[in-house]
Amino acid sequence: MRRHGERMASARAAIDEQTWTFYLLSLYPEVEQQVNREIAGATGGHPLSAAHLDALPYTIQVIQEAMRLYPPVPLIVRTPRQDIRLENEEIRAGTALFVPIYAVHRHEAYWSKPDEFEPSRFEPQTAKARDRYIYLPFGAGARICLGQPFALWEATAILATLLNSVRLRLWPDYIPEPRPRITLRPARGMPMRITTRSRPEVI
Repeated sequence: MRRHGERMASARAAIDEQTWTFYLLSLYPEVEQQVNREIAGATGGHPLSAAHLDALPYTIQVIQEAMRLYPPVPLIVRTPRQDIRLENEEIRAGTALFVPIYAVHRHEAYWSKPDEFEPSRFEPQTAKARDRYIYLPFGAGARICLGQPFALWEATAILATLLNSVRLRLWPDYIPEPRPRITLRPARGMPMRITTRSRPEVI
């Protein structure tokens, strides 16, 4: 039952993350156009396959930035096994520590214009220079999600496949309200208009 529950939570997180990504692309059509150009260049107008994924670095950056703004799990709890000190605070072993990932991902001390959607934050050299513990969509340390590489690969494949076929636009004047449950999801859903693409955009 526990394993089934974990799979269900993982599937729910994937759905929610795609929802937020399409929301952001609707607000930033110039980013969506760049993603579409990359997909078209990689696939040549053919259906996406696993072999194309390595040729979609910008698409992956878009997903990573979406997970920064709307992390699938916005809060995690950790318990120290021994007494520790954080600056002037003494924390006893067994104390529940709440790590607000949503807040860390939008903290002005760590991110320039933290509320802006800027996929360039995840260009390889920029991401490599960043402190490991200010970007935590999959957790960190010994309890980091072991499925991280597959989850990112899966999200990229789903996004690229859908963008090859459809265009989604947010319902006019709709403002989603993020609500943390098991995962971070829009409280009243994400109403969007879907139109089909007559053909893929080709460079």
